Amino acid sequence: MSREGISLSQFEQVFREQYSRLYYYANDFVQDDEAARDIVSDVFTAVWNARERMMFSTLPSYLMTSIRNQSINYLRKNAGRESFEPNDAMAALMADNEEDLSMLNERLDKLQGLVSQLPDKTRHVLEECYYHDKKYSEVACEMGITSDGVKKHIVKAFRLLRESFGISQNR
Repeated sequence: MSREGISLSQFEQVFREQYSRLYYYANDFVQDDEAARDIVSDVFTAVWNARERMMFSTLPSYLMTSIRNQSINYLRKNAGRESFEPNDAMAALMADNEEDLSMLNERLDKLQGLVSQLPDKTRHVLEECYYHDKKYSEVACEMGITSDGVKKHIVKAFRLLRESFGISQNR
């Protein structure tokens, strides 16, 4: 997978899908609505400014880690102490988040490994449609196949990925 950065559409998609979750996560730490909004805004601003160097596939875990770190920095700054000791609730939240991030990163690594093992054409179609936000018709034109051919590759890729993750498809 190449490191092409994050496109505007990818950034907007993640912003829409993740903002509320990240806000509540920050607010759990800082217990201050305005500070939580500022933290989330600062993190999204930093992501936007560094978008050329970032990978879309790792963005959700990066955002969670950044929100946690910025929230802790906020609490340290406002605690007025040189050493910061999280309370029991925050310590539990941080431990749970570490486990969640660890599981998420493991699943992302597995997914990337599985995608790299897909047949070349199927992998190319999947990457073009889902990593580069291209329409089926665009990919079909580039590859000299029909849109139905693109759909078949997508269905094949998802079937193989579901099987690898042990997910059954209920119809």
